[in-house]
Amino acid sequence: MKIKKTYGRIAILLILLSIGGEAKNNLLGKAFSKVVLHGVDKALEDLDKGKDSKILNYYKDMEKNNIDFETNTKIIQDKKIYKISQNGIVLILKYPNKVRAGKQFIIEAKMVNDSQNARMGGLTLSFPQYSALEGSIIDKKFDKVTGYAPPKKMYSGILKKSFKINYFVIEGWENKWEQDTSRYMKIKLLAPTDTNKLEINIRGILIIGSKSSKKELVSPLKSSSLITDQQGYFVQRISINLE
Repeated sequence: MKIKKTYGRIAILLILLSIGGEAKNNLLGKAFSKVVLHGVDKALEDLDKGKDSKILNYYKDMEKNNIDFETNTKIIQDKKIYKISQNGIVLILKYPNKVRAGKQFIIEAKMVNDSQNARMGGLTLSFPQYSALEGSIIDKKFDKVTGYAPPKKMYSGILKKSFKINYFVIEGWENKWEQDTSRYMKIKLLAPTDTNKLEINIRGILIIGSKSSKKELVSPLKSSSLITDQQGYFVQRISINLE
């Protein structure tokens, strides 16, 4: 199996990020040492020769299951599924690969509380290109799902203050969230006609501790994202092609 260098580089990086950053993990340590000591090209060369069987099998498994290496997104026909599990939070976003401009489409966002100590939390979708989008909530299992459009104010635990937002946000919030339970929202939106790609940010947050000493658990972590939203939190950004 000859691995393409573009995907190979992303696959190695994905191994380092998705396994969770634990140095004690043999696969992670092996991949990391290959890249650091010999560079990506050497690591790819060994993969091509089948020397690193565990890493190669990891790559093959992702390829077999039609995983987009760059975004960790599974592609099923015309739909995509993004999933990440970090910091006691599981996030899943189902969305179409492409949509006709001016037509309605559906996205489904789900979050699982995998933290023993969390007492509440929320899932946030934001749309950095637009101050508002036409749509409706089809179904939900959050206590509350709210849309926020400028000049509405939202609070940021990063900035420690409320501020006027610059673009559209949809947030699902659960006030009493038990461990190992999921909450979701299913939303219908009207695809804009002035762009060929709609960008959507997704992130999750859990609150632990009392009100006076609360702590936030967030996902994705800084190690898995280079993008922050207007509230200062790291997000995963996906895009939907518009035709």
